[in-house]
Amino acid sequence: MMFVLHVLLGAALSFIGSLPFGMINLTAADLTLRRGDRAGRIYSAGAALVEFIQAFIALRFTQFLLENRELDLGFQITAAVVFAALALYYFFWAPPVQANTSPRRRFEVPYFWQGVFVSSLNLMVFPYWMFYASYLRAGGWLSQGHQDILVFSSGVFLGT
Repeated sequence: MMFVLHVLLGAALSFIGSLPFGMINLTAADLTLRRGDRAGRIYSAGAALVEFIQAFIALRFTQFLLENRELDLGFQITAAVVFAALALYYFFWAPPVQANTSPRRRFEVPYFWQGVFVSSLNLMVFPYWMFYASYLRAGGWLSQGHQDILVFSSGVFLGT
C-alpha cells in the first residue's frame, strides 16, 4: 500500500508544481502548437526525466540534512558568502554584455534534449521537493528508504 501511496503523492505534488505557467510549460505548449503532439510529448518526456532526477537528489539531500542537522548552519554561511561574492563581482567587476549582431546558423536540437536542457535550468525544484519531503516525512506519509524515494520519484515523473 505504501508503494501506491508514494507513487500517488509524487504524481499529485508534481502535477500541482507543474500547473503554474513557467518556462517549461510554455515551451511545451508552444512546441506542441507549432510542431504537433508528438514533438510536445517527446519534449515533455525529456523534461520529466530531469524532474525525476532532481526530485530524487532533493529527497536524498533532505534525508542527509535531517540526519545531520549540525551542517545546516554551515550551509547557510557558505550560501551567504557565495551569493555575496557573486553579487559583488557582477555589480563591480563583470564586463558588460555585448549584443551579438552577427547572423547565426540555426541548429535544430532534438525535442527530447530541448526538454532536458530547459528543465535542467529550473533549479527551484530543489527547494520545492525538499520542503515537501520534510513535510511528508514529518507527517509519516513518506518513508526514508532508498526504494521508497525511487518510487516517489517515479510518481514525480508520471505527474510531470
